[in-house]
Amino acid sequence: MRKYEYEVVREDYTCSEDWGERYIPSERLLFCCKKDAIAYARNEHRLMRMRWEDNRGLPATFNVWKLYSNGARFLMGEESKEAKRMTEERLKEIEGMLRAMPSDYERRQWLEEHEIMVCDRCGKAYTEGYYFDGEYFCSDECVDDVYGAEQSLIWMYDVPYEDEQWLLHGNGRPYDIADLVKYLEEHYEESDNCYWTQWGDIEEQEIADMVNEKGLLRRR
Repeated sequence: MRKYEYEVVREDYTCSEDWGERYIPSERLLFCCKKDAIAYARNEHRLMRMRWEDNRGLPATFNVWKLYSNGARFLMGEESKEAKRMTEERLKEIEGMLRAMPSDYERRQWLEEHEIMVCDRCGKAYTEGYYFDGEYFCSDECVDDVYGAEQSLIWMYDVPYEDEQWLLHGNGRPYDIADLVKYLEEHYEESDNCYWTQWGDIEEQEIADMVNEKGLLRRR
């Protein structure tokens, strides 16, 4: 996984005779989690717009940046019309390239090379989901449908075989799923072979959404 942090940049509207109308950075906050950064930015933007509309104030924006370890930044916030047009054109080019490939195997290979996985159960393209010792699943429903809820939970921890059999079949084992999760968290380390993770980011998710929407992969 790439190591980066997420920066929320508040840009306030200003207007002057010398510089004209523009937005200038006025506040910066760092987040380790992308979801937290985006949720904060979107919520603050909505609340600020509400306050400004009530007070008849001037508009402002919140942008979310992804900070790579080398210091480069990639905008994840609201896209300009030009950026949106470029994204749409790029997605059309990728769609054409994928359609020209002779089989799902080649399409899946290209997607995985670009940090977009394909669910082994339903065939959906995704960027956040399960890796299960060489298999890929996009959701709880898919992994549970293949292995069952209890077995899949146990495999996400380093559980010895004897303990695994007791947890699945032994007397006195935790029967409720919530109790099983609590027991596993208290007694075992998380597995390096079965886990939930994120591969691609927002730009890869756009490709995955396009692949699913256009039906470029055979769904099961």
